[in-house]
Parts: sequence; C-alpha cells; structure tokens
Amino acid sequence: MDRATAPFGRLLRHWRTQRGRSQLALALQAEVSARHLSWLETGKAQPSRAMVLKLAEQLDVPLRERNALLGAAGYAPLFTERPLADPGLAVARGALQRLLDAHEPWPALAVDRHWHLVAHNRLVPLLLSAAAPELLVPPVNVLRVSLHPRGLAPQVANLPAWRTHVLARLQRQLAVTGDAVLAALLAELQALSMPPGTSDSAAAATLSDVAVPLTLHKGYTIEPFQESGMGNKPPVFAFAEGRAGATAGRVLLGIGMAGNLMGSLKLVGHWFSPREFGTVSGVVAGVGTLGNVLATTPLALLSGALGWRASFLLSAAATALLAVAFWLLVRERPGGADAAAPSGEQLPLGRMVATLLGSRDYWLISLGAFSRYGSFVAVQGLWAGPWLVEVAGLSPLAAANLLLLLNLATVAGAPLGGWLSDRVLDSRRRAVLIALGGTALSLVALAFGGRGTGLATLALVLGALGLTASFGQVIYAHAREVMPPAMSGMAMTGVNFFVMLGAASFLHGMGWILDRGAPGAARSPEGFRAAFLLAAGAVALSFVGYLATRERRPARPAGAG
Repeated sequence: MDRATAPFGRLLRHWRTQRGRSQLALALQAEVSARHLSWLETGKAQPSRAMVLKLAEQLDVPLRERNALLGAAGYAPLFTERPLADPGLAVARGALQRLLDAHEPWPALAVDRHWHLVAHNRLVPLLLSAAAPELLVPPVNVLRVSLHPRGLAPQVANLPAWRTHVLARLQRQLAVTGDAVLAALLAELQALSMPPGTSDSAAAATLSDVAVPLTLHKGYTIEPFQESGMGNKPPVFAFAEGRAGATAGRVLLGIGMAGNLMGSLKLVGHWFSPREFGTVSGVVAGVGTLGNVLATTPLALLSGALGWRASFLLSAAATALLAVAFWLLVRERPGGADAAAPSGEQLPLGRMVATLLGSRDYWLISLGAFSRYGSFVAVQGLWAGPWLVEVAGLSPLAAANLLLLLNLATVAGAPLGGWLSDRVLDSRRRAVLIALGGTALSLVALAFGGRGTGLATLALVLGALGLTASFGQVIYAHAREVMPPAMSGMAMTGVNFFVMLGAASFLHGMGWILDRGAPGAARSPEGFRAAFLLAAGAVALSFVGYLATRERRPARPAGAG
C-alpha cells in the first residue's frame, strides 16, 4: 500500500489491523459508534480534523504517519519535520554533539528512525574502520554494519546475543511503525549468514529487552594501536593492510620504545651522579607519560582530519626529525662525544648474562617490576574505565575525569619517587617498597569499592594508585646499583623485560578472570573484585620478596649533609 496516495479509510483500517483492534474496540476507546467508524473506513463518511487526531492517538500512530492520515482526509499536516542539518536545529545539534563527545574515550553515535548514522564522536570512525568500504557509503546503516559478515560481525564476541537483540528490537519497531524501509532492513538482516559455529539459539540465555552490550573480541581495538605518544611510530603502521602488517608495526614499535627508554637511562647515568639518577630518570619517565597523555587529543584530531594512515606517516616523520636532532645535539658523556669512557673492567657478554641470571637481587627486583607495573598498567590502561562505569556507576564523563587524575598522578609520581629515594629516604629499596605497598593497598580499595563509593574517595584511591605505582620507576636505579657498573645497561634492560612481560600477563590475565563468570555478557562486580584482589596479592607477594633485596647506597659527595 502506497501511504502517500492511499485514501483515509484504507490507512485507518491498516493502522487498526496493525494494532490488533476490532472496529468495536476502537469505537469504544474513541467514543464513537461502530457504524460511524465502519463508514469512515469504507469512505461513506468524512472525518473531522479532530476525529483524525483522536483516532490516531488511540492507535498510537507515529507523528509522521499522523500527518499522512491528515493529508488523506484533506487536511494540512500538523507536525513539522526538519532534517538534523536544518539551521533552525543548530542549538539542538550542538547539544547532541556535546553529549556524544562527552562519552570519549568510548565511541558514541546517533541514528535516525531507519538506523542511519547521523552524528558521532571521534572514536566511531576508528570503530568502523574494519568494515568493508561499501558498507560505509552514506547513509551508513549501523545495524547492517554490526551484523554483516564484511562489517563488524567477525569482531563481535557475543554475536548470537547481539543479533537476536537487534532483530527483536527491529521487529518491535516495525510493529509500532509499519515502516516499509524497516521491513526491508529486517528482511535483509535476517538473511545475513552467521559465522561458523554460532547460532541464534545460543543467545536465548543472555537476551535482554533493555540492553545487550556489543562485546568485541580482545584482539580488536578501536584505535589502530593504543600507544598515543608521538615517538617511535614506524611508517609500517601507515601501510598495514591486515594483522600481519599491524603485528610487524607492533614489533618495530616495541624495539624502538625499548631503545628509547634504555638509551635514555644509560645517558642519564653518564651525565648525572648516582645520587641524582633516581630523580632525573623519574623526570624522564614523567615527561614520557605526560607526552602519552597530551598526545591523545592531537592524534585523535589528526586522525579525524587526515585519517589514521596519514596521521601515522606524520608521526613517523616527526620521530625521524627528532632522531636526527638527537644524533646531532646530544653527547654521549660530558666532555664531548670522543671523551673517554670511565675506566673499569669490561665484562664479556657471557659473563654478564651469567652474573645477571645468577643474582638473587635481579630476580627479586624483576618480580617487583613484573607485578607492580603489570597490575598498574592493566588497571590504568584497560580495566579502570569499565570498572568506574559498570561497577561504580559513574557517567563516562566522570570516569574520564578520574582517569585523567590517575594519569596526572602517574606523571607526578615518577620524579617525586626519584627525589624521595635520592634526597629524603637515601634508599632505592625503601622507595620501591612504598610503590609496592601503595599499589597493593590501592588495588584492595578498588576491589571493595563500587556503587555508593563517593567521588572524592574514588579520586583519592586512584590518585594514590597513580602516585605510588609510579614510584616504582626507582626500580631501574636499584637494579643499576646492585649490579657491577660495567653491566648497568644490561641490568636495567633485564628488569625492563619483566616490566613488559608483566603488562602483557596482567592485561590478559585479568581479562580472563572477568570473562570466566559470564562469557559474552556484561562483566560482574564479583569478577572485577576477583581480578583486582589477585593483582593485589601478586604485588603483596612481591613486596615480601623485595624485603630480601640488598642495597648499595652511593657515597655522598664531600660536604653533603
């Protein structure tokens, strides 16, 4: 039936049938006789404007379709309709965009009645980047993209539950509106194939009429790669077309970052005295962390304006220029590039490796690095945001503000911890023990927090976590000082291996714990509590082990108090 040309009677009968009402039932609700209603449907009687609106109200006809009923009855439309781009909606459009932007760092979007994308924040293009180009030709239908085999469907971990929810939601919408476009969309989505090994029946237990989360596989990220700092992004990323290219870029990034950090620490050791090493290395770490925080917005803006490939190419070019400047301007040691290295025994590689692996201090220090950094980066980089929203019940904006506080505390904690170890505690070991103890206690506080925990308390706990965990940067100074001077670089690199291993282990380990309870469903408060307590236990175990480490305090300069 063409609703644009259908007579009023046929439209009225269509909506009455759609709602499952008899003529008598509708007549009683509209307070008219059944005969009069029958005459309206057959065209023997002409309705008044008020009667059209009364019948439409009783049948819960959408406003757009009420205009069609009015037109069929010979009356002017009552309800105005304007596109979102209309200049008169500028204020509403701006408010909508601010609402979407407030959800960052999570993607958020707005759709029209046919599920076409009409507005979004900066994360949505990155979320949709895995979809085939033909699915992203405007107008983009978000339901089609989420269920299509060439869209996001292969990346959706709970596809059966998500598909069942989407189809049921669309069927309810179609029942209310009778929209022909929605009917065609529903038929198209029902015909889409499911990946092997999945079926609609698997979704019954997790289906919810209120909401079903769209859960992506762990291997899929909404940013091409999560390191947001400018440094060491190889151009391999910009030309990557699949997982192999992306993996190669990851490997090169890791090599570059390792050289960047270890080289910087070695240079700090050349240029500054042992009693200054903790403070200066903490400043280096703090500046690096600050760069990661500050680079997120510029990189997101660049990606939105130029695309992520062009953004990575610009980042690679800027990194290359920095490398050239570093080569030309930075000297290896005071006194020039040709200054002689300090005298001392040069150990062969095999002996250095044997000395490192045979050192009890090395293994205890590495255990502390593994648990402290691994648990911290898992919380800071991945699980704190979901916990704040899903368990503590905060809005995305409030959660983002607390994560910013956590990052700023991390920036401040690294140089502060180094200064305390150099000037106040006169001890690397005690500074690291503060880091391990503070991290463990903060994780326990998070484990037993949740809804009802005040915003100030959450800020205090997350601030303490960032501040004390970043004291752990002193661990490099401790490793450097307990090993022979000729192998300080190897000692710090060996510890850094466990730093990175801890990050990988805790990120995936905590995720495994959270997924154990209800695969494909929303994460539970109990799951978060178990994950946080396990991390706290690992850090506490490292604390006990660290008590057994030795310490070699550098001699105070002559005249020092």
